[in-house]
Amino acid sequence: MVVDYRKLNNITRKDAYPLPRIEETFALLAGSKWFSVLDLKSGYYQVPVEPADRSKTAFTTPFGNWQFRMMPQGLTNAPATFQRMMERVMSGMNLTEVVAFLDDLIIFSSTLEEHEERLLKVLKRLQEYGLKLAPSKCKLFQTSVKYLGHEEKKEEYETRLYLREWPKLFLSKGVLYRKAQRRGENIEQLVIPYTHRDRALEGIHDEMGHLGTERTLELARDRFYWPRMTKAVERKCQECERCIRRKARVEKAAELVNIKAYAPMELVCIDFLTLEPDASGTKNILVVTDHFTKYAQAYPTKDQTARTVASVLWENFINHYGFPRRIHSDQGANFESELINELSKISGVKSRTTPYHPRGNPVERFNRTLLNMLGTLEEHKKTHWKKYVKPLVHAYNCTRNDTTGHSPYFLMFGRQPILPIDLCFGIKIRGRQEVAHQEYVKDLRCRLRYAYDLAAKESERSQLTNKSRWDAKIIMSSIEPGDRVLVRNLSLRGKQKLADRWEPVVHVVLEQLKEDIPVYKVQAESGDGPIRVLHRDMLRPCGYISSHKSVEDNQSDACEW
Repeated sequence: MVVDYRKLNNITRKDAYPLPRIEETFALLAGSKWFSVLDLKSGYYQVPVEPADRSKTAFTTPFGNWQFRMMPQGLTNAPATFQRMMERVMSGMNLTEVVAFLDDLIIFSSTLEEHEERLLKVLKRLQEYGLKLAPSKCKLFQTSVKYLGHEEKKEEYETRLYLREWPKLFLSKGVLYRKAQRRGENIEQLVIPYTHRDRALEGIHDEMGHLGTERTLELARDRFYWPRMTKAVERKCQECERCIRRKARVEKAAELVNIKAYAPMELVCIDFLTLEPDASGTKNILVVTDHFTKYAQAYPTKDQTARTVASVLWENFINHYGFPRRIHSDQGANFESELINELSKISGVKSRTTPYHPRGNPVERFNRTLLNMLGTLEEHKKTHWKKYVKPLVHAYNCTRNDTTGHSPYFLMFGRQPILPIDLCFGIKIRGRQEVAHQEYVKDLRCRLRYAYDLAAKESERSQLTNKSRWDAKIIMSSIEPGDRVLVRNLSLRGKQKLADRWEPVVHVVLEQLKEDIPVYKVQAESGDGPIRVLHRDMLRPCGYISSHKSVEDNQSDACEW
C-alpha cells in the first residue's frame, strides 16, 4: 500500500544522504568469483517511526483514520533514512565485503572459503539488529547473479572496463598495451589476460622478496594493467602463504584467562630467555618464577635441551626450595619432553602444563624486567653478562612488586633481606631482635598470614585490571571444530630470527575444551601426529591456504611460465 504524501513531502526538510552510484557498485564486484544476494523482507517496514512523528503519516480510509508505526513508502526521506541505516548496520564491511543498496545486499569474494566467512558475518550482523530477510528472494553461493537489474558476471564486467579504457589501448607487434602516466612520464603497461595474471603476481611479489602491498603495487603499475589490478595485488599480499607464515603477527584474539595461586611453591612457572652470546658463548637463561610470591631465579645454560632443563631444575632449584605442586610452561617443546615428564613423575609434581594464555605467566613479564636490567650494564660488562645475572635477580627479588605489594623475598622467606648498603651504613632491619624460637615462629606466622592475604587481594586486583586492559584490545575471531588453522611456532622463539612465526603444517580444530576457556584440541590435517591442546592466541585461521601445494612447490613453480 502506498499513500500519497506529496503535500507532506513538499514541506519536509530534505535529507541529502546519497545512494551508491550503480556503476561504482559494479566496479567493486570486479574480480570476484562468488556472490550471494540478500533481500530484506518489506525493507521499509522494518524501520520504526518515532512516536512523536507517527501522526504525520496518518491517512484516511473507509474504515477510519490510521497512522504508520513503521516507515512507509512514499516519504521523501525514506530512501536516505534506509540507506543510512543499512550502511551503519554493515559498518566495517560495507564496500569491502558487502555492498548495501537500500534493501538489497550483495556479498562478494574471490574464494569459496572467504565467501562463507563473509556471508556468516553479514547474517550475524543482520541478526544483531533484528532485520529479517525474504528467503525466496535470496540467492546464495552463486557464480553469477542478477543484481539491481543487471546480470553480474566477471567476464562481462571486465569487457565493459576494457571498452572504457579503449582510447588508451594500442597494439604493438600483436601485443596489447595501455598508455599511462607514472611520476610525470608516459609509460606503456602490458595488458595481462586473465590466464597469465597469477604468473604476473608471482613475478612482482613472490620473486621480489614478498614485499608489502604498496611496494608490490608500485612494481605492478610500472609494468602491467588489467581491470581491478589493485584489488588483485592486495588480495595476493593478504593471502600469500609465505607472508602469512613469516609476517603475520600474533593477534589478541581471545580474552585473557589468568592463572591463580594462593601460596608459595603452589605453582612455579618456567621459560627460556635468549640473549646475545657472552664471552663464554652462553646465550640461554632458564627463568623460574614462583607465581604467588613472584620470587624469581635465573640460570644461564649452555642450551635449551630437555636434559639441561631437568638437570638445572633439580640441582639449582628443587634441591634449594623443594618441589612445587605444579609446573607451568608455555607448552613449548622444551617442557613437554620425556625427561621433564620423568622428573615430574619422580617428584609427584603435576606434569601437565596449563594451556592458558602465556601472558598470564609471570616469567613473560620478568623476562622483560631482566632484559632491561642487563641492558643497563656498562658496555664492557655486557660481554660478561652471565656473572651479573644472579646479583641482578637478587636485586629484583628484594624490591617491592606492584602486583603483590611486597617484595618477592619477603613473601618467600618471611623476612627482609640484608643488603650490602645496609652493612655499609649499619642500618638495622625492622623486626630483627633476639627472641625465642617459639615466639619467632608465632610472630612469623602472623606476619606471613597477613602478608599472604594482602598479596592475594592485590594480585587479584592487578589481574582484573590487566584483564580489562587486555580484553579491550582483543580482536575477537572465533574458531569452530573443523576449521583449518596454523599453529604458532614456539620452538624457535627468541632465536633464529629468519624463522617463520607459524609452523608449516596446517592443523584442524577438533573441539573447544570448555565454553568459557579459549583452549582447543587440534591435530595435523593429514591425521598424523598427536592431538595438541592450545590457546586461541596460538592459532591462526588459514582456510585460504592450499592443503595440496607445499612451500617447495610454490618456489619451484615460480621459475616457470
